[in-house]
Amino acid sequence: MTLFTAWRDPAGHAPPRPLDLAALSASDGRGDCLVLPEDHPGAAALRSRPLPAPPAAVLDALRALAAEEPRCRPLAAWPERGQAQWLLRSPLLRLPTLLVAEARPHPAGTALFLLARRLAPGPDGGAGRALLLRWLAALPERLPLPPAAAPEPEPSAPPAADGPPDPPFLAALMARVPGRHLLLTGETPDALALLLEALAAGAASARVLGTAPPATPDAALRAAARRLGREPQAERTLRAAGLGHIPPIVPFVGRSDAPSIWWHADPPEAPDLAARLGPVDLLAEGAGLEGQREPLRRLAALRRTGARRLLLATAALPEGIIPGFGADALWSAEALPAARAAALDAALRPLGLVLPQLTALPEGLSEAAARAAGIAAPWWWFMGQAAVLDLLAQSGWTPRAQARHGHLLLVEADA
Repeated sequence: MTLFTAWRDPAGHAPPRPLDLAALSASDGRGDCLVLPEDHPGAAALRSRPLPAPPAAVLDALRALAAEEPRCRPLAAWPERGQAQWLLRSPLLRLPTLLVAEARPHPAGTALFLLARRLAPGPDGGAGRALLLRWLAALPERLPLPPAAAPEPEPSAPPAADGPPDPPFLAALMARVPGRHLLLTGETPDALALLLEALAAGAASARVLGTAPPATPDAALRAAARRLGREPQAERTLRAAGLGHIPPIVPFVGRSDAPSIWWHADPPEAPDLAARLGPVDLLAEGAGLEGQREPLRRLAALRRTGARRLLLATAALPEGIIPGFGADALWSAEALPAARAAALDAALRPLGLVLPQLTALPEGLSEAAARAAGIAAPWWWFMGQAAVLDLLAQSGWTPRAQARHGHLLLVEADA
């Protein structure tokens, strides 16, 4: 096909036909940019993780992304096989590129195949790859949060040797990290493991922000990598940071896909924190607001990181869990009457939540009393879902999606 015929008639007068993306290979010499699922045996330029949504929802999200792409028009679709095609024109010469997406059922939701094929002679300068990378990065945000799973009956025998399913926070985070610059708060449980998993899932970078790093952060990162089988991700992180416990903080200059420091020991209240951190596309806070003495101040401090989006996991008790508790309830543990403490204790135990403070300190909570009772991580607040969303809004975050998983509330919010 000549340059002129490709420009005038990219389809060659032939009706569009579906392509067998699973049979293609990135090494076939055509210059295609092919994306295959991570467990597919073929050679590919890029890999996609399973998406936690049905194929129809994934295709709908891709159609929305294509509709926002300049000079891109639908070409054909075959819903029965989960495939859709688009024709993309270049900005100046309007040369054509064929875009193909196929969404197939997968035990985790959907396996995604993508193809960018230049229909005109000559290379495309990486434009097809760049577009597919943008789609892969943006796609998880267009999908709904994973729905809350129905509670299962308690097994009478010990669980099987197979690992349990991913916790809701982990599943939601891994669906959103590809192509993103991720920042984890140091208080987030198992932050080092989440950092390594995020890099394995395709994050552009992953760092931790916390004022209390491990005594030997590099050794702790390597230990987590050995436990998870993520040694390559750990070594790449340490090579980028330079060996040593905590590298000296230097002023941020320009954008970097491999920040030089993987653990930032800055306090969230530091006035120049955003400049020190550089690009942060996604901030993950998995420690919950219930353990914060001042949750509003904490959310405002997280806002000062310059993050564009926040994924928050926090406890939000169901409305009516005890008489008087509403969706907008914001009860301080320091002022909790003994009768309410006893009622909450009785209501939370069936949910698998046993808070020693409710029985050991029935007359209220204080830091000195918690230390004396050996309670290291008390709940300072008992709040409903509406109260969580209101705290976010007051601190400058705009909630955009939320999902409940038992007492856990996952919230996505934009800065």
